[in-house]
Amino acid sequence: MCFEEFISAVEGKVKERISASVFLDKVKKNNGMVFHGLGITVPGSQKAVPVFRLEEYYELYLTTGMEISDIAEDIIAKSRDCRNSISVDISWFRSYHNVRDNVFYKLVNKEANKSMLEDIPYSDFLDLAKVYYVLIGYTEEGAATAMVYHTHLQMWGITERELKEQAERNMDREHSVHMKRLDEYMEEIMGAGFMEYMMQEQGEDTMIPMYVVSNKEHCNGASAICCKGVLKEFADTCESDVVILPSSVHETILVPLKADDKDIAGLRDIVKQINHTEVALTERLSDNVYVY
Repeated sequence: MCFEEFISAVEGKVKERISASVFLDKVKKNNGMVFHGLGITVPGSQKAVPVFRLEEYYELYLTTGMEISDIAEDIIAKSRDCRNSISVDISWFRSYHNVRDNVFYKLVNKEANKSMLEDIPYSDFLDLAKVYYVLIGYTEEGAATAMVYHTHLQMWGITERELKEQAERNMDREHSVHMKRLDEYMEEIMGAGFMEYMMQEQGEDTMIPMYVVSNKEHCNGASAICCKGVLKEFADTCESDVVILPSSVHETILVPLKADDKDIAGLRDIVKQINHTEVALTERLSDNVYVY
């Protein structure tokens, strides 16, 4: 079954099982990616609804043989869970008074998002861009957010400057910066014994001290390096310049720069290789390396 047939089959099966309205949409994502989504709206409800990526379900269909009926049930169940866990309705979003304390920004690659940046307010940061969004809430699927477009500024009756100043205040107030040594961070993910294995492989004395910087939710946390004083305090503590490695849109890695270590080009090659082999396209931030 080709992807177009799959979309039609899933849409039809969802419609068979519920009386709500089912819609298909193409969703623009980071770095120019476009996904095919399916959403469910309940008659009379003004609640914001999630849109589920059908590409992910198609992959499950191809690799695991997941039945169309099971895919439809999963979408229906997750849609119901999201509606129950997020009580925001559309009228809430129309008022700037309601959303202003939930406005934040994230970092994206400026060049890869040229088309999207034409329609949204943004601020330059190095060769990246700060783009602004409203945090609606959290579900089991992750953070529910809505990108801020120029049309939203008109609806709210505010200027770009007002939006950006509010986002800076919110970032400093709400998005606490989390910094942890990379080895400790990886041990949390990989389990006990990871550090011991790495020391055996590389030697304790040769391991480069690296620090992961993100926010407490570890979601769109690369923007944490923009927060007031983060890079200066780290550099002052290390008593050295700092190399910033853009790991993904969710985090960056800081490395103290030794006086005799000037192989920035080599680090850039490593970042580029990891980006193109390990990081999903929608989560890539940059192939560049920065020095503070």
